[in-house]
Amino acid sequence: MEFLVWILFGLVTAFLAASRGRNVLAWFLLGLLGGCFALILVLALPDLNEERRVREEEEAERRRLRELLQQERLKNQAFRSHATARLDRHDQALGLDTRSAAPDPALTPPAPPPAMAQGIPARGWYLARPGGQPEGPFDLDGVQLFLAGADRIEDLLVWHETLGDWTRFQESPLRVLR
Repeated sequence: MEFLVWILFGLVTAFLAASRGRNVLAWFLLGLLGGCFALILVLALPDLNEERRVREEEEAERRRLRELLQQERLKNQAFRSHATARLDRHDQALGLDTRSAAPDPALTPPAPPPAMAQGIPARGWYLARPGGQPEGPFDLDGVQLFLAGADRIEDLLVWHETLGDWTRFQESPLRVLR
């Protein structure tokens, strides 16, 4: 009779292990030998299926945001090419060469913010809420304004060309801004 109880522990432990993404045979043996302790252990360990699902969802979200960012870049490049072609036609019609003209000092960008001293790039930041469209590019002041209006900063995803991929806000260099 006692042997049946140990087999029952092994079967229950193996069933629970299978539902949590773990090796059935190994947990059957642990349940057979460890009884109640193995049962408690399999319940206390994290669910590997759930962790895998979360990881896959995060990767799908990053992939979606990369694709949206690529589309946005293509649109910007097409617009830039179109605008440049139109300006060249205007220059040609007016007999001007605005490309070689000296830049207007009033149009020069302002000095980089103090965060540059910390090695954080001043411009080119994109932010996205989960499931939302990426917004940007922002400079550091724009990022701070975005953060001021954000409900849950820990859910935000951040992208910059120096990061290479979408990153959680808490793991990005921007975390020092908060």
